[in-house]
Amino acid sequence: MKIDIPPKKFLSYEVFPLKVVDYEKRDILLTNSFTKKLVMKIKLYSVNDALRRSINRLRAALEHHKLICGPHKPIHPKMPLEGEVLEFTAWQNTQRHLIVIYADFEALLLKANERKGKNTTIIQKHCPMSYGFLVNKAPKDVPTELLREFNIPTEPVIYRGSESRQDVAKHFIENITDMNEKIEKLLETNIILNISDKDNAKHNSCFKCNLCKCAVNNHTHVRDHHHLTSKFRQTLCNRCNLSIKQPKYVPVFLHNLSNYDAHFQITELENNSKRINVIPNSEENIKFVDKIQFMSTRLSTLAVNLVTPNLEKFRETGKHFSNNEMPLVTRKSVSPYDYTDDWSKLELTSLPPIEDFYSTLIEEHIKDSVYLFATEVWNHFNCQTLGEYSYLYLKIDELLLADVLENFRDLCLNTYYLDPAYYFTAPAFSFDAMLKYTEIKLELLSDYEMLLMFEDDSHKPACGMRNLIMKKYQILTHQTHNDLPFLPQNSIPPGSIVRKLMATFKTKKNHIFHYRNLQQALNNGLIVEKVHRIVQFKQSPWLEPYIILNTEMRKNAKNEFEKDFLKLLNNTVFGMLLKILIMTIFINFVWLSFKKNDGKRSQAFKYKASFSVLEISKTLMYDYHYNVMQKHYGDNIELMYTDTAMATPRYPVMTPMTERKNIPGLFSDETDGEICALRVKSYAYIFQGREKIKAKGIR
Repeated sequence: MKIDIPPKKFLSYEVFPLKVVDYEKRDILLTNSFTKKLVMKIKLYSVNDALRRSINRLRAALEHHKLICGPHKPIHPKMPLEGEVLEFTAWQNTQRHLIVIYADFEALLLKANERKGKNTTIIQKHCPMSYGFLVNKAPKDVPTELLREFNIPTEPVIYRGSESRQDVAKHFIENITDMNEKIEKLLETNIILNISDKDNAKHNSCFKCNLCKCAVNNHTHVRDHHHLTSKFRQTLCNRCNLSIKQPKYVPVFLHNLSNYDAHFQITELENNSKRINVIPNSEENIKFVDKIQFMSTRLSTLAVNLVTPNLEKFRETGKHFSNNEMPLVTRKSVSPYDYTDDWSKLELTSLPPIEDFYSTLIEEHIKDSVYLFATEVWNHFNCQTLGEYSYLYLKIDELLLADVLENFRDLCLNTYYLDPAYYFTAPAFSFDAMLKYTEIKLELLSDYEMLLMFEDDSHKPACGMRNLIMKKYQILTHQTHNDLPFLPQNSIPPGSIVRKLMATFKTKKNHIFHYRNLQQALNNGLIVEKVHRIVQFKQSPWLEPYIILNTEMRKNAKNEFEKDFLKLLNNTVFGMLLKILIMTIFINFVWLSFKKNDGKRSQAFKYKASFSVLEISKTLMYDYHYNVMQKHYGDNIELMYTDTAMATPRYPVMTPMTERKNIPGLFSDETDGEICALRVKSYAYIFQGREKIKAKGIR
């Protein structure tokens, strides 16, 4: 036997399976006689008592291990250390990002007639026609002189291709890369602190870090100053002072990156000599961010939301247009996308007729008032060709995008003291905002077996006290609970391969529940036959302050976007609590199909909290149906559809019921009492005189 000793730089080996076979190993005995060879299965070992007891313990442990780990793929779990907590640490994100780029593309819709598969015909191919971007600086933190010194433009940059110059996407990548290098050099500027006597006295009398609020003294506090202006900002502890170092990367916001603009860019990234990673890190220089990941509302609607009598919220647009032009450029115009199917169309010397503005995507013509507005824009800015109008259209879009996102950043910084420019999605932003606002420290699961116990319930969320039980329905309760059987579970329905949350009368064996759901079921006649295992931990309403904050703000919201966004912030916290990184996969763009999977697994460790969120919401639904509606109406009602976001009774406008709207845990009447529900996430209703149809995944 050879035993390898790990090198001194490694404390121990990291062992994990490279391959786990799908069949079990069996012991056999091979005997060799003079005439033939015999192979026999060994059924019984003759061993001493001590070894037999050891083998029996190992066999029991193996069966227990197979029960827990058998349903899962072989991986090497990377678990937190015992006592490790999840808390807010992103103090850098509390400072406004100094420089952000806002960009947009326009495309020609070239005609095509190409069959793709049995049921698809490609009728248009999108060819990038032009792009524009605006370098936006933090007004008080980046001197304009520095921008001029490093040759960084303050005007919108717009590039338009032509029939002989169809390199728009490539030109964009080259231009953005060059711009980023200039910005990176600018951000390396470090002007020595210039502190006034007043600020110095304020610093010396401060004994608490301005960010993390930890205690500091004259030996541990640090003067934080702005490196581009030399101004004193605040007193910090050494840890926070190091953590808020200005990142070198530049966020580039695009209007519809994921679904549209990225298709132009990906094929041109190979021309960039720098390595490209899908998963970002702090060393990367450019970070492309999709505006849709924060604001799914149309740009035209978002621009309308900014309109005030003095138009003061259009800060970027106001820098590039005069006061008398502002009414024409503070709303989104219209472009004849389907009409511009060839480069030659851009040479047209007049605005196309209204019928050429028809959209095959949404199968609609534009309104006369919209066409009249486009005509007014054309005439006022003296456009000579459709190409010039397209140039102006892109410039306005670019500036509107900048104004919308700058106001959005102001809202987030003033409310949550976090800049969304550091994040890729609203859920990631909301989760950090929640951690910061609540100051919670969530203990992470460090025991892998306990994690699998939570996970075994087919990715039901997990938190609170949880019981692994066997449950039995009495026959007499079937009719009573026929509308909504208790304790639903994720399982695969007959004829399907997808797991769904199903409320059935089947016996639940080795199933996991929150204790409140179990109590509710027992109070309604269900029987527990056996309790296998219990996990106990402390509970508190630590999420309540954040939910109340967003709910109160939603009540005072001035437009539909703010209402939807604040609702999204609350809802996505649950999604982030549930989120788990199933497999760490690194993908490189090599221009060949390549994916590396090292078989390691990194856990997000948030199951406990997400379990309670979902399970407690179920208790509210069941309590409302059985203890309120059914108790009052008896057999005169029948459950049609369930949704934790709404109910459908018809109430007069001025009643106590409507006064309780938007209160967490209570239902709101969103459909005026009538709804047509066909299946999960597929329904229709009439709201404020307009028909609203929901079909998840279908526009």
